[in-house]
Amino acid sequence: MATDTTRARLLDEAERLFLERGYELVSVRAVNAAAGMNPAAVHYHFGSKEDLVVALLQSRLGPLWADRLATLTRRRAAGWTPGAGELARINRRKDGYGGSLDHRAGVARGIARAVRDEVGDRIAITAKLNMEDGVRGGLGIDESIQVARRLQDDGSVDALQLTAASSLLNPMYLFRGDAPVKEFAAQFPQPQRLGIRLIGKQILRAYPYREAYLLESGSASVPPLTCR
Repeated sequence: MATDTTRARLLDEAERLFLERGYELVSVRAVNAAAGMNPAAVHYHFGSKEDLVVALLQSRLGPLWADRLATLTRRRAAGWTPGAGELARINRRKDGYGGSLDHRAGVARGIARAVRDEVGDRIAITAKLNMEDGVRGGLGIDESIQVARRLQDDGSVDALQLTAASSLLNPMYLFRGDAPVKEFAAQFPQPQRLGIRLIGKQILRAYPYREAYLLESGSASVPPLTCR
């Protein structure tokens, strides 16, 4: 019982300090001192600082993940594995809109054609197209150019607005600069806020900012295209 109480005090103080100062600025010694423990308490009960963080996440977030993890375990035990048609990391559909590039581009091309059929030449149509998702298995510049050429051949768009990044998997690939982990975490309740503060830099990656940083990819996309 005493051991459980000691662990709980260390976790509570670690959580408070991490939220106040950030993970990098909190030492194991500071956690021990804040909990009123001897300098070896964290090492004795958890191991390293990283082990302390793992225990903290398990304590705070474990109950939220329990049902999902149990479901995944049951599916795997029943023989489930990701389908062979799940070729793109963003699009994992197994119907006519998943798998190959032609299938994955089908939604965008179908919408563009429907709009063109409705408005004819009375209104200019623009489409926003990702040049790169910034994630392994996502859309790259070569595939982006192929999609753009298909839209061009369809005659369904007058211009393309080029962008980048997967807002779901790697949003900072578009925005660049320091990742706003603290501000992003503040939008969530506890314990999600704690988890984002602790592992946010792995989710929101930081890319150095430079002027016109999308120009190189955009220049690669533009020469082969001659939209309406």
